[in-house]
Formats: sequence, C-alpha cells, structure tokens
Amino acid sequence: MLQSMFTVIGRLLEINGNTVTVLWTESQEPHKEHKVFIDMSDTILDNVKQYCKHGDIMGIKGSVHNQNALVADKVTFLSSTRNTEEEDGND
Repeated sequence: MLQSMFTVIGRLLEINGNTVTVLWTESQEPHKEHKVFIDMSDTILDNVKQYCKHGDIMGIKGSVHNQNALVADKVTFLSSTRNTEEEDGND
C-alpha cells in the first residue's frame, strides 16, 4: 500500500501529550496561517522538548495515517530563539 508523505515548515506553538501544534503560513498568501497537528513518537518528542521552545521554526517530514492523522518521521530544527537570547545575554 502506498503511503502519503508530507513536509511542513512552521513555528512551534504548543505541545500537548504526543501531539505538536505547528503554525504553517501559506507561501502564496502570507496572511493565511493554519494550525497543523502532528503526532510524534516519544523519542522525537523528547528531542523537540529539549531543543525547541514556543516560536522556534522547525521542519517536519512524516506520513499520513488513517486518512488524516499526520505522524512525524523526522524533525529538523531550523531556528531557535534560545540561541538569540543566549547571545543577547553575553553582551
């Protein structure tokens, strides 16, 4: 059976249980934003909790299960507000 894949780049909004909410902005219409709910395994979720916080940008690749459930296979951390705050504190 062929499985549908997805890729989302967005800002971390919330972590609720094993589901991460990401804010995705349409490239053709930047004023249109959508909340995307993505399920994650404990291992991936532990990394997200360790390296990301609200507002950080991340890329998520995964597959679609049961017609509408998005499940993450890989997360890439693209920007972190943590690094900016640490640099600002050292001035």
